[in-house]
Amino acid sequence: MAILSVLIEPLLMAVVALAIALVTATQESLILQFLCLVIILSGFHPIILNPVIKLLEKLKLKTIKPYSSRPLELKLKGYPIKPFFGEICFVIIRGSGFLLTILALNSIELNQVL
Repeated sequence: MAILSVLIEPLLMAVVALAIALVTATQESLILQFLCLVIILSGFHPIILNPVIKLLEKLKLKTIKPYSSRPLELKLKGYPIKPFFGEICFVIIRGSGFLLTILALNSIELNQVL
């Protein structure tokens, strides 16, 4: 299961970052933003992600084949809701830390952030 979390975590962080960027964007085409958000979130569904995991598993097992005794069966059983919300919190806290660091070095106004 640890291999699965190592494979999913960078993908999940990228999906969350794109989702936050789409939700907080100030463009006028809300329909296009919503459509992009749905496409991004559906790309992380187990139906689409399980074949990607199998491919990454095969690539990973080629590198550690001499040390592996049995093939692993990695599969997502459902949409990873808890890790998704955990990554949202992580990305928001990380972005806030970055903004606070910039604020400590320079004075910035709210309209520069948004």
